Amino acid sequence: MDRIDLNLRKILVISTFSLLLFSLYHFIKWYMDYNLRTRRIFKVIRNYKTPAHLPLIGHALQFMGTPTGVHSHIIRICFKYGPNFAVWILDHIFIVVGKPDDVEKILQSPSCLTKNELYRFTHGIVGTGLFTAPPEKWRQHRKIISPTFNAKILEGYLPIFCKTGNIFVDEILPNNVDKKDADWYTLFTAVNLDVIMQTAMGIDKDVQRKDVPFGQWLENAMRSCFIRMVKILYYPDFIFYRTRMGKLLKKYTYKINKFTEEIIQEKRRKFKEDLDNNEYRPVLDEGSTRPIGKKVFLDFLLELDHKGMNFTDKDLRDEVNTFFVGGTDTSAVTACFFLTMMGMHQDIQEKVYEEVMGVLGPEGQPTVKDLNEMHFFERCLKETMRLFTPAPIILRKNTGGDLKISDGVIPVGASIAICFFYIHRSDLYWNNPLKFDPDRFLPEEMAKRHPYTFLPFSAGFRGCIGQRFALLNLKTQLSLIMRKYRIYCDAYKSVEEIQLKSVLVLRPIHGFKFRLVKRQQ
Repeated sequence: MDRIDLNLRKILVISTFSLLLFSLYHFIKWYMDYNLRTRRIFKVIRNYKTPAHLPLIGHALQFMGTPTGVHSHIIRICFKYGPNFAVWILDHIFIVVGKPDDVEKILQSPSCLTKNELYRFTHGIVGTGLFTAPPEKWRQHRKIISPTFNAKILEGYLPIFCKTGNIFVDEILPNNVDKKDADWYTLFTAVNLDVIMQTAMGIDKDVQRKDVPFGQWLENAMRSCFIRMVKILYYPDFIFYRTRMGKLLKKYTYKINKFTEEIIQEKRRKFKEDLDNNEYRPVLDEGSTRPIGKKVFLDFLLELDHKGMNFTDKDLRDEVNTFFVGGTDTSAVTACFFLTMMGMHQDIQEKVYEEVMGVLGPEGQPTVKDLNEMHFFERCLKETMRLFTPAPIILRKNTGGDLKISDGVIPVGASIAICFFYIHRSDLYWNNPLKFDPDRFLPEEMAKRHPYTFLPFSAGFRGCIGQRFALLNLKTQLSLIMRKYRIYCDAYKSVEEIQLKSVLVLRPIHGFKFRLVKRQQ
């Protein structure tokens, strides 16, 4: 018995010692690799300002928290260490860039077309559509999709902008007159989803009247994606999808994708029926990839697929979801911030109203020419997007050679963060930056500034493909609202009072607090 106990003790000692040696070996190996990586990090960041950090993990703990806390911290360190500085998380370097010359160089560089790996957490919603696609796929799809945004096609969408806007103004808004607690984000998401459905998809689902909760699905899904991006513990799938947040993301992603897939299948069926009955009118010129007339985006992709481009259902879903997210969420938020600014600045609101009435009259429907004549209105919209940039920060990766900028080098493999929110509110580029001043966008004032100090739609190779579409739609929608309603905002007296958070797209922490009162014509 004693001999057995002795042998067991020997086995236990040897096993423990072996485990310790194994652990020590792997720790030494990891530490040597880590030292090699961090030597590279410190060699790079010594030319940049950088916040205080911890050994081994760098700034990782500073970027964990709620959407409110993370946004506030990012903006705080941008203003403290900007315009250019560096942070590192584990073995990843982020060069944060806020100088317009450097931003232009990055956004115009073929080496910086790749989106940062963190965007993979949005793939459940937008897949690898134009927003997140790797460069090769992005080049191919951008070339295919760009013609559907030419000026002639966009002008043809104006009757749809007017129709959906009038339903919103005459049927939806009267139910929310003088309400302080209206869910403005959801209401504006619905009207913009209606626009995208009819223009890009060619289907009228009457979303506004049927109260489709797409905005709520999107809000919850994007919030889950953002929290996952800033919490390192959520990076592994096997951990994240066992949490409440992961289960919520699955739930809302499923709803969004099911909604999209039903639309695609409906359009595929119609496309096949028209082909079988010889009723289909081609979207494309023979032997061309340019659209004829005013056919919609999804028709265009389906015909290219029929002609051998081989778009899978997932390819179509990714691009359609990208349009839904880009065309509904950002437009809804921008419209709500615009009306908040109008409510806070009654004198400016009155000038916009007078301009709208001078161009449209009490009953006229806007044309492209009309919208182009509303110069003060457009300046107010631009000033809103300056102060409340829909996408406050974007992330890229340098996959080419080392890129020289004013403060040093962005090495190959490094990530790049461009904080538009900082650039748009920095007193380096804007006088009294938190004042709402539409005259900043007078032509003579714009000529004094670097063009990359105002980037509400990003810029360069991967700038927003739908910015002209978005502006035409917003100007149509908001001009119809301004003509019928006066806006008040009792909750906020200054821009500084509006506390913000980010769920990939900017939001006010306490919601949009304006109210509408019907004008007496």
